[in-house]
Amino acid sequence: DGIEDAIISIVFNQDQKHTTVKVIDNGKGIDEPDKIFEPFFTTKAQGKGVGLGLSISADLAQKFGGGLRAANLTPFGSEFTLTLKNG
Repeated sequence: DGIEDAIISIVFNQDQKHTTVKVIDNGKGIDEPDKIFEPFFTTKAQGKGVGLGLSISADLAQKFGGGLRAANLTPFGSEFTLTLKNG
């Protein structure tokens, strides 16, 4: 669904140990944020995706000493946070 006046923001932060990238939008949010990193979870129509992209991404982030999280914002929007270990 198109969002009128859609905004996507990207915020970088770095300290001595980690680099964090946040991608924030003002959309409708994530329907099931607790499930989106589970293997084979998808909101796409049958045959349009296998539901592995976010699961693989979260696994890779963890293997590099970080993590990938998603959350809904109040009153609307969502935020994805990728954290990676420096070095």
